[in-house]
Amino acid sequence: MRVPARVVAAAAALLCLLPGLGSAAMAAEIAIPAGTSGSLLLAAPAAPAVSQPSARILTLGIPAPVLTPVAKPAASDDGAATGGSLDGMVSDRLSSATSSDEHECLAASVYFESKGQPYRGQLAVAQTIINRTKSGRFPSTVCGVVKQPHQFGFVRHGSYPAIARAGQQWREAVAIASIALKNAWSAVAHDALYFNSGHRPAPGLTRVAQIGAQIFYR
Repeated sequence: MRVPARVVAAAAALLCLLPGLGSAAMAAEIAIPAGTSGSLLLAAPAAPAVSQPSARILTLGIPAPVLTPVAKPAASDDGAATGGSLDGMVSDRLSSATSSDEHECLAASVYFESKGQPYRGQLAVAQTIINRTKSGRFPSTVCGVVKQPHQFGFVRHGSYPAIARAGQQWREAVAIASIALKNAWSAVAHDALYFNSGHRPAPGLTRVAQIGAQIFYR
């Protein structure tokens, strides 16, 4: 059925109050369903869509952990001052010729007192002789210590027997003496001033090491 003109006019007036509706909507005839008793049903306008701000993800850079370098362990008392092995150092210094009187006397001591012993034992003999030169209780030179009367059995009247200088044992003794004179290897028998091959030591001496057949005392 047709809506009375007065209802249409009232609806148009009401529509003018609603924002956002065009003139075409105001002029339209509104059909009222039957059974409404003239009541006007207006659909509430949809709520305007609210624009949500886009989410921004804040990425925090995590700094890389600071790594503390691990300190290298200190060289042991049996270590080389310049690195490497004692066998390698001896091999590098093999020679049949000595460089000085001190080198000659020390090499002769190593040769006669410890040839055939482990390199550490030979080096301990050389270091013991050098320890004597620094002790204030013995002569201050290697040759003075070696040739001191009644100290080394291989010395006779200030001299020693002939040496097989072409042999490997002499070449090793020369190398060991060179290492000891240059302090290229740490102390093997700490502060030793005496050594023997199993004989009873003098009273009051302290045993500090045994290497091969040699026992060292201070």
